[in-house]
Amino acid sequence: MKRIALALVCSLASLPAISASSGTNTLQEYLDLQKEDANGQADKGLIDATKTYMNGLANGFNYYNAMAKFQNQTQLFCMPSKLLLNVDLLDITIKSYVQSNENGEGLKRLKEQPVELAALLSLTKIYPCN
Repeated sequence: MKRIALALVCSLASLPAISASSGTNTLQEYLDLQKEDANGQADKGLIDATKTYMNGLANGFNYYNAMAKFQNQTQLFCMPSKLLLNVDLLDITIKSYVQSNENGEGLKRLKEQPVELAALLSLTKIYPCN
């Protein structure tokens, strides 16, 4: 089930329609857009579209985890029960994961990956189910 979810996220990341609607593609592009937004230089429509897309991604991860739990399957990640993944927490999780790997050799490769995959990797590393 975990492999299916990962395959689904990876295949969705490659669809041109999703790239066009979210305005981002790679983790690096997502991080660059966040910097532009913080500096007041980003296109408001692009920021709104990206937040909407990332919110949908967070909801998809939540629904997958809920379904996995209901079916007594392994969840993708295990957040504390007081937290619910939303667009803001997903953004914080991604940035925290990037910062924790700032000096790692794999960071350059990670930044070249689809933002969806980076989001999933950050969630599984920061909120492991063990």
